[in-house]
Amino acid sequence: MTGPYRQGDRLGRALSTHRTYALSWLAAAALGVGGAGLATRFLHGPSALRAGVALLVMSGLAVWCATEWWRLTRVRVVCHERGFVSFDGTGRHEATWDEVTAVEAEYVPGALGRGAADEGNLVGLTLRVRTGVVTVPRELAGFRALVAIFRARIQVPWQRAVIANLIHRS
Repeated sequence: MTGPYRQGDRLGRALSTHRTYALSWLAAAALGVGGAGLATRFLHGPSALRAGVALLVMSGLAVWCATEWWRLTRVRVVCHERGFVSFDGTGRHEATWDEVTAVEAEYVPGALGRGAADEGNLVGLTLRVRTGVVTVPRELAGFRALVAIFRARIQVPWQRAVIANLIHRS
């Protein structure tokens, strides 16, 4: 077999696939379309200007949400025996476990303020590989299992960074 299906051969057999499920964005797009449809009902009469503005805003919201949903459905990480392949919605990164030069684990302070001391506060990973930087978001299905695979296979020391969420920013 030739073509793109053979590209993962240097990485070995695929072990797991982790995708994002972004149905909330699709639902928001549907609400935007519904709101736009409702706004068209009032295009005639005294509130026509407000209805026209609402139509534009709701249509823009629907297009933005649908675009974001489409982008998020393409985000995934596939773990292989000797490495991983990451699709971030715009590009593809392929690396063996030995090609990872740095890992930064990003934590939020959390409700109890424990930050990196509580694994439940882990919100993302940033991996530096020869092809660039790979960001692994928490929104991937099976994120904890994916982190466990990365911890077991990547040999470089992990850096821990506590990032401020909206509540903890000054």
